[in-house]
Amino acid sequence: MTLTQTPNTQSQLDNSDGASRTNSTLSTQIIIKVGNNPVGALQGLTVSQTRNLERIKEVGTDGIIEIVPNQATTYDLRAERVVFDQLRLTEAFSRGFRFIGAQRIPFDIEIMDISFTGENVDISTGPEGIVAMTYKNCWFTNYETPYRADNYVITETASIWAETAFLTGPAAEEDIPNSGGIRGLQASTDGGGVERQVNSGKRLGSLDASGLVNSFFERTEA
Repeated sequence: MTLTQTPNTQSQLDNSDGASRTNSTLSTQIIIKVGNNPVGALQGLTVSQTRNLERIKEVGTDGIIEIVPNQATTYDLRAERVVFDQLRLTEAFSRGFRFIGAQRIPFDIEIMDISFTGENVDISTGPEGIVAMTYKNCWFTNYETPYRADNYVITETASIWAETAFLTGPAAEEDIPNSGGIRGLQASTDGGGVERQVNSGKRLGSLDASGLVNSFFERTEA
């Protein structure tokens, strides 16, 4: 009998019928867009989400009684791109300038994961299965261009701040395509649906929704 999953962790190795498959999500399945324009020649795009927390202590107790967020979540991106197609990094992001001091208007970055679409589909038509994450109202905060004698290839880097981030497309209105993964894991979410609203961009954050003290985790059905 063919082993289709690992015995201890249930990580999927093959289809249930034993057929081979690729289960890892690869960067080749990720498309970066600004507006309708794909960003080419990217060597890397790193997205950092930061939520500052505070440990609540009290006089008379030797321990932490609660952990709570104390600031809004921030979204930072760092892009690395080879100067290619006669486009500098800012120009590849559909901006009309080479010096970030010129920026007057923020822009949106869309990261598309096409891993779960059908085979050989035209992704420009927005087929079902695309998971699209939008980073809203982005500003360049740092831009570096090195020129080196020991490496002729010019690779620029930029740091970008986004106001917020959320899912867009069909995934914003319903469950993320392939939610739960191949294993069909059941997710725990708050009973009031606030987390889902934030995830789809209907709210900026989750802590200003009413009923925070009465919120609870609810296990969804797979």
